[in-house]
Amino acid sequence: MRKLSLLTLALCFVLAMMIPAALAQTTETPSPTEDAPMEEPAEGTMETPGMSLAGTQWELVAFGDVDGERPVLEETNLTLAFDEEGFVSGNGGCNGFGGNYTADSEGALSISEIISTMMACADDDATQQESIYLSALQSAMSYEITDEQLIIHYGEATSLIFEQAGLQGSEWVLVSWGAAGEETPLIEDSTITLSFMEENQAGGNGGCNTYSTTYTLGEENALSFSDVVSTRMACADEAITQQEQDYFAALQGATSYEIAGDTLTIWTEDSQLNYERDAMDELVGTEWQLTSYGVPGEETTVMGQVTIAFQSENQVSGNGGCNSYGGQYRIDGDMITFSEVISTLMACADADITQQEQDYLSALQATTQYAVAEDQLTIWYGDGLQLNFVPVAESI
Repeated sequence: MRKLSLLTLALCFVLAMMIPAALAQTTETPSPTEDAPMEEPAEGTMETPGMSLAGTQWELVAFGDVDGERPVLEETNLTLAFDEEGFVSGNGGCNGFGGNYTADSEGALSISEIISTMMACADDDATQQESIYLSALQSAMSYEITDEQLIIHYGEATSLIFEQAGLQGSEWVLVSWGAAGEETPLIEDSTITLSFMEENQAGGNGGCNTYSTTYTLGEENALSFSDVVSTRMACADEAITQQEQDYFAALQGATSYEIAGDTLTIWTEDSQLNYERDAMDELVGTEWQLTSYGVPGEETTVMGQVTIAFQSENQVSGNGGCNSYGGQYRIDGDMITFSEVISTLMACADADITQQEQDYLSALQATTQYAVAEDQLTIWYGDGLQLNFVPVAESI
């Protein structure tokens, strides 16, 4: 089973509202011409009521007729992510896309206004698969979540079958390890991390040395790592040195894994390693409203409501004033950058709002640093310009 995180999509999104050339390269997926009757899920399998799609991320594993779904092509990754503000995004195998969605606790689902980039796929089969996928999303009628799968019904006896996105792009901090039921915490003031990156690369910090390795996934959550390569810095004391060596050895003995919410467990033949999702990013889980932007001391006051929300796995979303947008962000110290930003293409109320939205989305693409102080988020962009935000709760 292949796993993919949206954080590491190789193909960049376009800023549809900001660059005329990009608009020329953006396509809107047509709506279906016929309405098909809703396919009723099998009795006893529906677990949708009370299950929210918001904040979830998925990878497509099969699609088509419910009695004979076909798996996705080898070496292609088709993804889908739902944010908290009704924006959906993902990758169709070779192009990034975004749109709007509405869903309720009874299982009704509608996905609309899908726009995508226009990169050429590797071959005709991948092109056709992507076209079917995007059209199916646009035709979505209902969904169910069962057996850790998301099933979207989009036509007469046709469905998209997803599994939760897994390791790639995720970052973890080790909290304890040892024999099952007898795990012990790390040495005080020591930190061990693990990150899963593109092309099956993994790495992190073993306590005093950075390390790298490759990982391989197999059936039924099988997981293995290649030999660990690390720097050779001297640790603060022998206990930290020993802990690091033991950790590297345990990682190389991995046999399987499981993700449950914000926890990752990796098992070896005789022990387990317990991780928590890296929450050192202070922006995760916060939502802000833009109040002003531009030259410090001469900022322009924002018209309407412009928002930004930071989610787990480096996902960001919000509203530019009249269009929803989504993308990715990366923090390194006090540096912040945004990438793969894509927005819907709704017409704004007037030209001033349109210009403001274009300025805002352009600013996100040019950010440099950020700071959070006294309930205010400041993001610098361009040549010393700033975006000034306050928490959404304070701005209402």
